[in-house]
Amino acid sequence: MNNQNINVLYFGLSDVAKDDELRWVDGLKLGSYKHWNQGQPKLTPKVKDCGYITTGDSNDAFWTVGDCFMLGAFICKINAGTKVTPVPPGVVDGSCENSKWDLHGDYCYKVTTSQSTWDSASSKCKNLGAELASIHNDGTQSYMSVRMNTLSSWMWIGLNDKAVEGTYVWTDGSSVSIGIQSYI
Repeated sequence: MNNQNINVLYFGLSDVAKDDELRWVDGLKLGSYKHWNQGQPKLTPKVKDCGYITTGDSNDAFWTVGDCFMLGAFICKINAGTKVTPVPPGVVDGSCENSKWDLHGDYCYKVTTSQSTWDSASSKCKNLGAELASIHNDGTQSYMSVRMNTLSSWMWIGLNDKAVEGTYVWTDGSSVSIGIQSYI
């Protein structure tokens, strides 16, 4: 899989249902069989952690847990004898027309590594027909965090108090969630 640039392969283990408690996607607790990579599992509080196999480590397929919003391939399973309904060609849950943009939820995101002021970054997004990103839930926050960690840098988002000091708004006009006040 490495020769196809697939480094992460997700499987059905996560703490999505209850933070810091790993369960299989069918709701069962982790049983006696475990195949952890050295130093694992490392669960991050208040972050959705999911199980994956790093394809380049070895042929042993050791388990690791990490942020569920890392990009990776995945493995599905179905009961033997169950009719498998293939997805018709061309049917996509969502997509971004430009391959330089990444789909997350209902939005396409483009990470730009060039350094800019906030005003310049906002203008560059508007020139693309977009806005600086707004973050309204932990899934989007996690998605952004993974990209920041990959870049080892910070990035501008659309939250600002430029109009009225201390009154925060998103550049796309969406409302600021109550929970975000604890971060401001």
